[in-house]
Amino acid sequence: MADAIIVLKDKCVGCTLCVKVCPFGAISMQDKLAVIDLTKCTLCGACVPACKFSAIVVQKKEKEKEDFSAYKDVWVFCEQKKGKVQSVAYELLGKGRELADKLGADLCGVLLGDSVEAECAEIIARGADKIYLVDSPKLKAFQDDPYTKVLTRLVAKYKPEIVLCGATTIGRSLISRVAVTLNAGLTADCTGLD
Repeated sequence: MADAIIVLKDKCVGCTLCVKVCPFGAISMQDKLAVIDLTKCTLCGACVPACKFSAIVVQKKEKEKEDFSAYKDVWVFCEQKKGKVQSVAYELLGKGRELADKLGADLCGVLLGDSVEAECAEIIARGADKIYLVDSPKLKAFQDDPYTKVLTRLVAKYKPEIVLCGATTIGRSLISRVAVTLNAGLTADCTGLD
């Protein structure tokens, strides 16, 4: 159920104050009663305080509380260039390990690329408990859309509690797109996490 706006017929006196303040021309008068065209109304609420008779009400929908209990683990996006994991990933694995230990979660590396499976050993050696590897020729070099689609699908399916990504050109482009796609929070340019 979306937010709704209604005119209380028993309170509306047809004064037209609401018609005058509506920036979208969504209110008209019919038989001395305010009528709201819901195809034009944006629920801006400008008409509510303008009505001296409290005849217009915006009913807010109660947001459903999401169940985040299935979300676990700390992920680190292990950025690679030309098949080699970049040092920023190793730095993030160190911080990720601290967070994972505090949360009682696994630390997971996420590696996307082409013929990069050999890099998994170093990611494990640097502290990862698991690795999510997607190896495809289409992922050889970073491209916004393919990387975003793959990482978004992984996050949606495996539900990490936290995803860390370097503040590199690639990281900034990728993680902001993933956050928007998933309607998730994003904290950029962190120097410390706890």
